[in-house]
Amino acid sequence: MKHTAELERIVSRFNGQKNFIDKLTTFLSSNNYLVTAIPPNDDLYSWSQNLFNLLFHFGKIDLSVARVFEGHVNAIKLIKDFGTESQRAFYFNEVSKGKIFGVWNTDAPKNPLKASFTETKMELNGSKIFCSGGYRIDYAIVTYGSSSNRQMAVVPINSRTSVQENYAFWQAMGMENSRSTELTFTNYHIEKNVQLGKPNDYELQPWFSGGSIRFCAAQIGGATSLYEETIEHLRRKGRHENSQQLVRISQMRVEIETGKLWINKAKEVYGNANRYSSPEIVDFSNMMRNVTTTVCEKILMLSTKSIGLPAYMNGHPVEQKLRDLMVYVRQPNPDMVSHNIGLYGVKHTME
Repeated sequence: MKHTAELERIVSRFNGQKNFIDKLTTFLSSNNYLVTAIPPNDDLYSWSQNLFNLLFHFGKIDLSVARVFEGHVNAIKLIKDFGTESQRAFYFNEVSKGKIFGVWNTDAPKNPLKASFTETKMELNGSKIFCSGGYRIDYAIVTYGSSSNRQMAVVPINSRTSVQENYAFWQAMGMENSRSTELTFTNYHIEKNVQLGKPNDYELQPWFSGGSIRFCAAQIGGATSLYEETIEHLRRKGRHENSQQLVRISQMRVEIETGKLWINKAKEVYGNANRYSSPEIVDFSNMMRNVTTTVCEKILMLSTKSIGLPAYMNGHPVEQKLRDLMVYVRQPNPDMVSHNIGLYGVKHTME
């Protein structure tokens, strides 16, 4: 990937700092990475190849970078799929100006986001959690309404007097640089034309589930970095040719190559989606999620077993990578994903 050294310097210099996302956005904008999220009118396969390569390499450098970029990609796809022609033109032009987007769907349990309306305006009140990027995101796709009438809106995050951040919410052991936070909207007024699509479009298949293949590519990138850093640690210690270490390295290598094969298939599915039915895309994404979790968990186990206690020490090259991957790989409802994989197999084997 181009600009790898530049991004690594940003990650190293601003790691853990509040302005990390500002520096990241400047990097993504100045190097034209934000516009790569916009699907072209033709040759979607080549575009998909490039997109998944970026997700993998960003994940390899820093999983928080990959998380923020994947959120931007998700938002642009939602605008592409559900936006009006004028909305697509406006928001894609904003991307070309260096604006970064995100998707914030999860409501605070005791204070869900609600909307009220006048003839021309919409007012938002309530809280969203897991808001990666926080104030540093220029536009966020938020959802509001009941579970049976869920509506998307593209909200500019530029009125901080009406939006309050709560970083105390994010107490996870990893992914600090994603700047995930709770955001509370209070009397936030905005034009009604920011509504995106129809109610419940957000959860339409196949991409409500199918989009998970994007973060899987990033997670496999993170696992790959752990694998490579583990070998480097063993080289420094002169233990890289120890027979037991070689067994663990061989196991890690197989896992990484397995993950890469699934990424290659994901590129093909994402870039040629019209060749697949919606259930096929959802089933593939479920399987890729399952495989990715297995790959990452095995790499986490084998890496720490190979390195031992130093892997958990502050300042060691794998310590933050371990924490970030352990947090990021925990995605919602894995049991249901496995259930649906089995159910799909049973139904289609019987046909």
